[in-house]
Amino acid sequence: AAQNGERLLFFFLGSSTSLFIAICILIWLPSKQPQTFYTGYFMANFCAFRVGLSVSLTLWATGFVARVCEDHFINVNFLLGIDPRCRIGPSFLFLLAALLTSVWIVVFGMYVIDYKWMVLPQLWPSDAYNKRASGAFVLYPLAILLFTAI
Repeated sequence: AAQNGERLLFFFLGSSTSLFIAICILIWLPSKQPQTFYTGYFMANFCAFRVGLSVSLTLWATGFVARVCEDHFINVNFLLGIDPRCRIGPSFLFLLAALLTSVWIVVFGMYVIDYKWMVLPQLWPSDAYNKRASGAFVLYPLAILLFTAI
């Protein structure tokens, strides 16, 4: 069972890496209407996505440390002063990290595709300086921050 869990873990990590590379390629591709595309507005929400990604990477790192400590019979709960009845282990941490990473990849990918190629209709459009102004571009980072907080 442990070997099957490791296979799933590494399959998920490989899939996530390939999807992240695909998102990077989507960022490099030209937009649908370059005259209305502003890099500053596009990257304005990246700080919110970075918060979700940093929490996800922290959960992955904590899961790997917990896994190494478990494999070498180090009682981390005792060292950190955690209640021994608390059964948070590497599997639970990997589950949380995988869930947050999946949501992050989907929402960030949707944001990139929607902003660059205007796939979805604009919510609360504005005729201001930015012709791509839409409420959806606020909802994507808000969804990541809310899901990260939960």
